[in-house]
Amino acid sequence: MAYHPFTLAFTDDRMEKQFLAGYVLDSLWRTRIAAIASGLVFLIYVLFVSDVIHPEHTNMIWTLIVIELLGSCLYIALTFHRAFLRYFDHFTVAYAFFFGLGCFSPMIFAESSAGYYYVYLTLSISTIFVLVGTRFIHSLAVVINLIVIALVVAVSRGQVTEITIVTANFIILTSTVFAAIGGYLIELGFRRTFLDKHALQLAIDALEQRKDELKELSNKDSLTGLYNRRFFNDVFPLRCETSKRHGGTLMFLLLDIDFFKNYNDTYGHPAGDAALRDVAHSLKKTLKRISDNVSRIGGEEFAVIVEGMDREAVEMMAANIVANIEALKIEHNSSMVSDYVTISVGVTLVAPDKMTQSETIYDFVDKLLYQAKSAGRNQYCFAMME
Repeated sequence: MAYHPFTLAFTDDRMEKQFLAGYVLDSLWRTRIAAIASGLVFLIYVLFVSDVIHPEHTNMIWTLIVIELLGSCLYIALTFHRAFLRYFDHFTVAYAFFFGLGCFSPMIFAESSAGYYYVYLTLSISTIFVLVGTRFIHSLAVVINLIVIALVVAVSRGQVTEITIVTANFIILTSTVFAAIGGYLIELGFRRTFLDKHALQLAIDALEQRKDELKELSNKDSLTGLYNRRFFNDVFPLRCETSKRHGGTLMFLLLDIDFFKNYNDTYGHPAGDAALRDVAHSLKKTLKRISDNVSRIGGEEFAVIVEGMDREAVEMMAANIVANIEALKIEHNSSMVSDYVTISVGVTLVAPDKMTQSETIYDFVDKLLYQAKSAGRNQYCFAMME
């Protein structure tokens, strides 16, 4: 994943948004530490330069201390608010600038010989780059503005000599370079960690997807695309329990292609496979609900599980399934009941209070299927589960 070498922003906008969302959460602890540290540093700095502050400005200086400390407390409180996460960059840049401006307030009231401004400014620069949590490019913009303002104020008030300003600028420049390198490397580290986590997550997602695909394949019949016997054996007991628990009805249907062995002997196994696929396709078209379960549980035997139907709907569905298969008009000259492929169906509807073991229901419907065959095939046999 490419990113800009200077701003460090990812070239992919979607990736950049994902990174910034995580970066905000990862930076919260640094942001809170920075707010505490900035208040303490400002207090120490003001006490350090108090010897060059005119006595008549003492109250004003303490007012500035209180404002700075209250600002830090307010900022810390905001970090616990949801809106802070949404406007993280805005809040942190504003606070960093507010924090940096603290170095100028004592200068305004200092004697003309005061040249300590760069001490606090260097501390401010380090804190902004390393602790505040703003992005590198934002920290750099804030620091440059603060340095320019500090120098303008110091020079305009005559608080630095030529020798002092050279020394101060060297110290400020050196601290800025080192702090900028530190801030750059910190954000670069965050971004590389993000890329590593992203790559790992992609690999995990790919493995999970492959796992799901393999599981799906293991549950599917390769010829028809329907669920296989293994899946049916797992899901049928669960559907029985679900219907009983929710107080719903359960339709269970078994169907068998009539004289299918004769069909294979007459037309060959490739034609038999094609007929099985056509039957499976017809069943899927008839049973359209996501919850409807159709499985191929044997060579030419299929099972259907449907929940939440009444008796009239069940019998209508069974009749449609029988009629739709014959309507395919798959030629079957060796059949003894029709010129086309037909099916026999056994079907039951189980009420919640009659729900029993799945094996019992299966055996009951298997007998109904046998009755449909004994009665002449190409029909369904229905009975309520008692």
